[in-house]
Amino acid sequence: MSIYCPLSEALGIPQPDHPIEYDDDIRFFSQPNGKGPLNSFYGKKHTKESKRLMSESQKGEKNHFYGKNHSETTKRTIAEKTSKLKKGIALSARHKTNIADALRGNPHTDERRKNISLSKKGKPTWNKGQTDKIVECPYCGKMGGNSNMKRWHFDNCKEKI
Repeated sequence: MSIYCPLSEALGIPQPDHPIEYDDDIRFFSQPNGKGPLNSFYGKKHTKESKRLMSESQKGEKNHFYGKNHSETTKRTIAEKTSKLKKGIALSARHKTNIADALRGNPHTDERRKNISLSKKGKPTWNKGQTDKIVECPYCGKMGGNSNMKRWHFDNCKEKI
């Protein structure tokens, strides 16, 4: 509990004989971070004009970080923490579908294709250069990759007795 009456003192309003006591948690907001029904902006929305004004008030030299740069250690820390957040997160089927839909129909430009190619130069391929062993069907003599032949052909060969 705390005693809180500075506004009435500043405005010269006579104070009651006993001090008014407020619970610190209830005085401002009912929930942490200013969320909840006791917040004066609860249930309201900013207009497009007010959003534009707020945006303009933070652009260019008015921004608190204007002309500043993060130090190398800070950049490294941010990179480490954000990479830890993204590792091991399983995406839901809906999330995967949304990502696929967003990427579909947007072919890479020639410049982007060139950059992708350059970024992969000198790095091992996804299968580390291994190729699927070529095998022959003992029944019909058909040739094919080991994994596909095992999965699709051997048990279903028409010449198998």
